[in-house]
Amino acid sequence: MKIRTLEIAAIAAAAAPRFDMYVGIHKDLRPMMTDALLALGRMDPDDAEELTEVSTRVLALPEFCIGHLSHENKHVHPALEARCSGSSSRIAHEHEEHERHIARLSAETMAISEPTPEVA
Repeated sequence: MKIRTLEIAAIAAAAAPRFDMYVGIHKDLRPMMTDALLALGRMDPDDAEELTEVSTRVLALPEFCIGHLSHENKHVHPALEARCSGSSSRIAHEHEEHERHIARLSAETMAISEPTPEVA
């Protein structure tokens, strides 16, 4: 009996997919980020009301992301480490980088969201 490559591929495809606990939340984050980016791109920076609305929307994103990172750091990473030492070290370093970028995004958004006095 000879097993062909197509048969092996069919068996592999039928196997249960590996559970990925990150896929759902990270999939949900992308449209949220895209929506904020699109709003920012459409915004008229000379319209104080629109500047405030879009800035509020953009500032909600880092707040949500920090909550997400905090949850993973507090609950997910310790569980992974308890089962396999070192398994969350790479993502922990990525989270540190994310936190720096989030802080910068928040600071820059706050800086531009302050209305500038009009020049006469």
